[in-house]
Amino acid sequence: MSTTRKRIALRAGLAAVVITATLTGSLLASASVAAADQLAPTSAASSSGPVASAMLKSGEKLKAGQEIKSATGKFTLRMQTDGNLVLLDSAGDVEWHAGTAPNPGAVTTMQRDGNLTVTSTDGKPLWYTGTQGKGVNLHVQEDGNLTVRTPDGDVLWSLSDETASKAQLRPGEALKAGEERHSLDGKITLRMQKDGNLVLLSDSDKVLWHAGTAPNPGAKATMQRDGNLTVVSSANKSLWHTATQGSGVTAYVQNDGNLTVRTPGGKVLWTSR
Repeated sequence: MSTTRKRIALRAGLAAVVITATLTGSLLASASVAAADQLAPTSAASSSGPVASAMLKSGEKLKAGQEIKSATGKFTLRMQTDGNLVLLDSAGDVEWHAGTAPNPGAVTTMQRDGNLTVTSTDGKPLWYTGTQGKGVNLHVQEDGNLTVRTPDGDVLWSLSDETASKAQLRPGEALKAGEERHSLDGKITLRMQKDGNLVLLSDSDKVLWHAGTAPNPGAKATMQRDGNLTVVSSANKSLWHTATQGSGVTAYVQNDGNLTVRTPGGKVLWTSR
């Protein structure tokens, strides 16, 4: 073979080696990247986001610092480190709390017997819903409500109903000396004073209205089942009444500082103004 032909063959061989090395390097690099992708942990960004399940299931607990969010993260139920169970909105404002602080280390449990509880470190019950049932779960809802429900969806306890009840005197319920009802925003108080007077107070304790039934220690206010809101003495003597009538009639402590007696349909039968 001539010298010229040898040089051409050698160049061709070197080019083939370079091409083969290049292709092999590319394939190895691709394989390495693929392997790295498979081995690399999923980043928090790719796996984070609103909690899909907005439930505390039967048998589960919320310990200090743990929380559950509603489906889109609009509301958060948090077990604070001070022992208080709180419901927060998206701005971090407290919508509701169980009033169980200070109790560092307290735990919220959706018990297997169906009762939602907050207990201290020594197991003492601090707050509970009093519900019962198998497979019962706590739901943090998108509307800001908390509900304890059966697997079939039956509501056994509702935060909205409990909150509303604190602003109402329902048929058959009574306020004894020192007992109160509060408006939903907590600023207005209906109090049965120890002197026997039923009074409506602002958040600065200014008297907005009163029944004028003092002095009558031991008197109580009752939302009678016949629809009449009354104040009677310890001897059961009538001291004051609204003279209203109807089935299911309820007294409401309103955010606007008014006390009303209304039918289940919302019709106002009596007002303090």
